[in-house]
Amino acid sequence: MIPLVTKPDPSWKTRFRQRQALLWLGPNAVEEFGGNQESLFNAVLHQGWSAVFCDIASPLESKVEQMRLRSDDVILRFFKEHEGPESLPSNRLPVYWLRGMHGKVGPDSAQDATGLMTRMSMIKRAPAGQEVFVLGVAGDEGLAGILQAAQLTDAFRELVLVGRPRYDPTAIESVSRRLFIWDTDPAGFATVVEEATRPDEGQRQATILIKSGDGKAEVNLLPCIDPSHPITNAFELIPADEILAERQPTAQDFQEFLADPTQSWLPYASGIPYPRHPEYERNLSKYLRRFEKEGPSLSCTAWLPADDGSGATTTLRQLAFNLARDGYPALIARTTSTSIDFKQLAAFLSQAASRVTDVGLTPSDIPWIIAFDAQHTQLCWESICGLSSGLKNLMRSVVILAVLPEGSLRSEATRKAQGANRKIGDTLENSVTVDQGLMIGAHLSQFLPASSRRSEADWRWFTRDSARPEASGPHSLFWVALRFWLAHIPTTEQSLRKWLAGKLRELVAGDAHRYRALLEIAVLGKHRLPMPISLLQADGAISLSTDIQLANSSLGLRRSAQRGGQVLSYAHPLIAEELLRIAEADVDALAAIEMEACTSLLDMELHLLSGLVARTAAGTEECLPLMEDLVTSALRVDPRESPRNYQARDRVVEILQGATPAIWDASQVFNHHVAKARRHLAVDPPDSRWTDEMRREQLSLAEQHLDDALYEIKPAHSSRPESRLNLYVSMALTLGARSRLERNCGEEETAQRFSAQSEEYYSKAQALDPENTYVLENFARHKLAAAQQIGDSEARIRLIVEAISMLELEQDADEAGNRKYETTEELAKAFAMLEGDDSSNELSRLASEGSEPALVALAKLRLQPLMGDIGEDEEQTLLAEAEELLTRIVPEERTWRSSASLYRVVCRRSPRDFHRRLELLEELDSDPRFVWPQQFRLEFAILLFQAGDNRARQRGSDIYKELRADMASRSAAPRVPGELKYLRDPSADFSKPLKTFIIVKNVSDVGRTSYGIPNGWGNVDVAFRAYQFGRDRISPNEELDCYIQFTNFGPQAVPLTEGGRRNE
Repeated sequence: MIPLVTKPDPSWKTRFRQRQALLWLGPNAVEEFGGNQESLFNAVLHQGWSAVFCDIASPLESKVEQMRLRSDDVILRFFKEHEGPESLPSNRLPVYWLRGMHGKVGPDSAQDATGLMTRMSMIKRAPAGQEVFVLGVAGDEGLAGILQAAQLTDAFRELVLVGRPRYDPTAIESVSRRLFIWDTDPAGFATVVEEATRPDEGQRQATILIKSGDGKAEVNLLPCIDPSHPITNAFELIPADEILAERQPTAQDFQEFLADPTQSWLPYASGIPYPRHPEYERNLSKYLRRFEKEGPSLSCTAWLPADDGSGATTTLRQLAFNLARDGYPALIARTTSTSIDFKQLAAFLSQAASRVTDVGLTPSDIPWIIAFDAQHTQLCWESICGLSSGLKNLMRSVVILAVLPEGSLRSEATRKAQGANRKIGDTLENSVTVDQGLMIGAHLSQFLPASSRRSEADWRWFTRDSARPEASGPHSLFWVALRFWLAHIPTTEQSLRKWLAGKLRELVAGDAHRYRALLEIAVLGKHRLPMPISLLQADGAISLSTDIQLANSSLGLRRSAQRGGQVLSYAHPLIAEELLRIAEADVDALAAIEMEACTSLLDMELHLLSGLVARTAAGTEECLPLMEDLVTSALRVDPRESPRNYQARDRVVEILQGATPAIWDASQVFNHHVAKARRHLAVDPPDSRWTDEMRREQLSLAEQHLDDALYEIKPAHSSRPESRLNLYVSMALTLGARSRLERNCGEEETAQRFSAQSEEYYSKAQALDPENTYVLENFARHKLAAAQQIGDSEARIRLIVEAISMLELEQDADEAGNRKYETTEELAKAFAMLEGDDSSNELSRLASEGSEPALVALAKLRLQPLMGDIGEDEEQTLLAEAEELLTRIVPEERTWRSSASLYRVVCRRSPRDFHRRLELLEELDSDPRFVWPQQFRLEFAILLFQAGDNRARQRGSDIYKELRADMASRSAAPRVPGELKYLRDPSADFSKPLKTFIIVKNVSDVGRTSYGIPNGWGNVDVAFRAYQFGRDRISPNEELDCYIQFTNFGPQAVPLTEGGRRNE
């Protein structure tokens, strides 16, 4: 029986607002709206549709073709002679005139083969996974059209028939996966669509509060949002009217909040969540206030550490809401966001900064809060870790606020982002004491109707029942189970697990296909991954899609749109895990998933995952991103970050090997991570049965996967490209492992060939990002390993010196100290290789002969104590000794190794000897083998301004341009040393800042950058902010006294009152 509804489902309005619905207009649609096309389209054509398919048996009227929507945000595109491009910008609404220019190409128009092919091509343009609203189908002709569409593509298998059908709908029921009849008239339908897509809704959602002086101002950011690629698809803004709303929360508000804490901001404005955020808010607010004086230099990643299932989503959103109420603008990653577009984010923040200035607010460094929940932290780790550093390089004031799951498997050394890191408080725990449970109950009871309130005894029982004792410490499902207990469990006589098991049995209802589907959704949900309906087996998908009650079931199964299709997921990963634990001991579950016996939860998970990756649908554009997420999470093989999977690494590799061919052909990420898994398996076989030939095969296959990823695969539209740097390093590691294997097998010549290839790929990676700590550390290890294979010689010393130089550079770049322990350990190993008895004698002999590598090695040995705590006098003595050794090297023998080492010594011993520092950097500039770190390039540019003439300053300006172009793609941000922060007075041996003046070249609007030429600089200009100089009016050619300050982006003039005082 087809479900009939008289009121629109709330999810339909959400679909209209998010443009995730299709409209099908049958042959009778014009008749139902007054008999003319203009009336029809004025009534139903709104921006809420993602596409419109017109099966109207008449030509498209010209005045209709010229129509425009009420909102300029969405542009109409009519296609009547061809199907149009495969993809359109997101702000386009395509209208496909299926019957062609003359309106005569019906679903069975065999006499017009070309027209019929065009019609079918148009139908195939429909995006998958969206609800299709069918209007104007009254007889067999209209029915044939929608049936044809359903047979051509799955996009027309989830239908809402608008109005009571005047035909037998069972034919449609037979081809549909999900079908409703909406009993409403055409006018009622048009009203619902119009109300959900009012043009002013976008402006309301984009108007936020921003600090302005002592108050706050409303700023409409809609002009900053590119309608063809809107940032609001990936992030939420917090609208000003929801912050300022004053209304008492209702019981319905509370129930909706329990069902989904991300649905609305009104519960946060109403005080519904139990307050667990104050500590985090105090700490973060104190830090944010510092931005007004210190600006983008404070940009950082702020971590909110949290146990899994601790209610971190609610706490994060309450924290973001309260900060937005204080005037700090916020972007909150949507739950459907699976990737981060850095360029889109940077462009939006730039436009927003300009918008704030345009509306007349006094500019100041108000940081943006960019918030990410645990699911984003786990699935987009690399992107989030580089975000703060990348935006700081672009001089954006931001705080990346991210939940850091304490249950994640990352080691402490890798649980930091690039740049500055801060923890804003203690770990948000999932465990709750009985006393805490009582306080939570008292708070939440304020919002429950009297009939639904629980007694103190109930709250005591629930708190205890939610506890899950574990060897690692107290653990609880309290926050996860709370919504189920308050909303669904009427008594305290049943534990949560028993209640879930009962509900699972009810939902399964003896249907093995449904049981399998529910468990497959759970195995992905445990890792915060949604299940595309298209990936489920057909019987399971149909069983779930046709059950109208399932999406609102007690299990918290959610249905939403994502990645161009419909997905299913559970309310929380811990609920998914509980269901898997229930199924682990259920013979019906094992039968449903065709598993004879289950030895552990991991055994069941891997069995389920093996079936998913092998399905043909796994390689489709909709499912490919999920496969990439799987191989980097649930099927990741890594001894530190995924030790559970590592114990079954041979089985995981076997599962990945069985993936459908389409994934291999389209995904660089998949090939890369399978290669890493094979490398781990070859380097550390699980048992003695693994022969050298088996290990060699794994490494050979890994090399092939990486070769495909680097040179053969063009990532599919839905796939994310893999970083070439990561691929280069993985290839280098794989070739290095092969070299060691061949050497152990006695194949020295082959081993040397693979070692040379490994070095080649490390060099390629270093050329892309010279400060990347991952590259530097592994390249240094490679050089030390190579040095161990040769006897005491100049070549051996050269390798060790180069390794030490790389590790020193890693220390400089690792501002957060992520790899401090590992770097120190490798440096100790390198110094030990230089200090052995035989090595020390050979080193002294070569140094006496003037060998450059040997003298550099002796200098670095002299400087080794500087890694610890020593007095200033001892430090100066060691620096002088190292400098004396390095200056022994004759000019014709000098290379980047000695020049870079000497530059480091001079910087530390005589930091204001600008002429000598510049001379050494000029030497490095003439050595084509030197790979320039950003820090050296920045200092080179500044020293050209400090100690050079106007020609040198122009060269410095050119280097700054190169720096700005490269900064966003580099993993470490350079820092302006204190002695280089201001232009210094050469007549005073650069001991104090130079008081100078600029001649104003041009003045821009308030808050924007103006330019002037410093005295004596010829045509080289610098930036300045007019408002900093405290004058009502500044005119061209006016002279302004100033200091010249150097930043990562170039020199700028600042008032005498602003800069230089601490450097006198």
